[in-house]
Amino acid sequence: MNTTKKLLVLSLGLLGLTALAYSFKPSESTLEYATMRTTEFTLGGQSSIILVYEGKTEELELDKVSPKNMASNAFKINQAIRLLSSKGFELVSQSGGDYISMYSFVRK
Repeated sequence: MNTTKKLLVLSLGLLGLTALAYSFKPSESTLEYATMRTTEFTLGGQSSIILVYEGKTEELELDKVSPKNMASNAFKINQAIRLLSSKGFELVSQSGGDYISMYSFVRK
């Protein structure tokens, strides 16, 4: 009887350790990434938004930058961000300089 109790406790302990070990196993889900690049030129060059997501590339035209159309381009950039967001992507970083901005998105 004493040996049976020890074997039962040992079996339950091993079962518990196995379950605990599998609970710390990393998730096998893969992350998907999207990139958005905006270029806004005041002189020469075509201002645009380039989207790379789900294995495809899209290019959207922006207006040339001037004090008269800044709101128009901001609206178009916002629409592009909303498009990626509607597909389940979340903005994780943004960087940029005078004419070019890069946005990185991730979808879990």
